[in-house]
Amino acid sequence: MKARSLFPLVMMVCLGMNGMAATTRYVVSPETPGANPVGDYTSWETAATNIQTAITASVNGDTILVSNGVYYLTAEIELTKNIVLRSYGDGDIDPNGTILDAQYPTYSNRCMYVNNASAQVEGFTFTNGFPQADSLNGDGGGLYLQGSAKAKSCYFLGNRASRNGGGVFINYG
Repeated sequence: MKARSLFPLVMMVCLGMNGMAATTRYVVSPETPGANPVGDYTSWETAATNIQTAITASVNGDTILVSNGVYYLTAEIELTKNIVLRSYGDGDIDPNGTILDAQYPTYSNRCMYVNNASAQVEGFTFTNGFPQADSLNGDGGGLYLQGSAKAKSCYFLGNRASRNGGGVFINYG
C-alpha cells in the first residue's frame, strides 16, 4: 500500500478523535434513597455518591453535576483535570443547597484543591475547612486555586487557614 493512500484514513482517525464528545457525570448525596453508584456515573440512576470518585472517573472536557445536599468530607477533594464541577438543584446551580463540609475540628483538611488552568468549580458552599500547616503551607481553608483555575457563584463560611486565605487562596492566578 502506498503512503499516499493512507493519508485519508489517518486524517479520518485524527479528526474523529478531536470530535469526541464530552461526558456528563453525576453525583448524588450518599444519603440519597436508592443510590446505586455503578459504571462511569453517566446518569442520575447510576450516579456516584462521592465527588472525588466522579472526578477520578472523568477525563478532560467532562462536566460533573453534583446534586444538592451536604457532602461531609474526610479528605480534601483534588481536581487536577480540565473539567467543570457544578452544583445542580432544580435545573440550575445551587450554592445554597450544595455544601462541601470539611468537618473541622473533627478532620483537619481543606475542602478542595484545584490545579488545572482550565478547571471550573461552580455553585458550592465551602465550610469548615482547615488544612494542615504542611498542606501547601496551610493556605486556603475552603478552596485552594492554583494558576488560572476558576470558581464562580460559591460561598465560603467558617473556613480557617494557618497562613493565608481562610475561605479561598489563589496561587499564581
